[in-house]
Amino acid sequence: MNTSKEQEDHIRNNLLGKKKGVTGYSRELLLKITGGKVTTRNAIVIYVEKKVKKDELDPKDLVDVEILGTPTDVREIGKVVIE
Repeated sequence: MNTSKEQEDHIRNNLLGKKKGVTGYSRELLLKITGGKVTTRNAIVIYVEKKVKKDELDPKDLVDVEILGTPTDVREIGKVVIE
């Protein structure tokens, strides 16, 4: 299953280039990982360069817990380099 056009528009308009550290997202819904364990819930995966604790982030840089009814899952992928 994939993200909807409305969800992708929300991500492009509100996360990419707007929230510190957000580098991308998965168009395909993936299983959410919580506490290092794979769950049975689908989620929109939001990729960040470095994952940090919520209390270390400016509130404006927090990723939404869900986007248009679908949970999000923030995953660290490191620095993205285009070659």
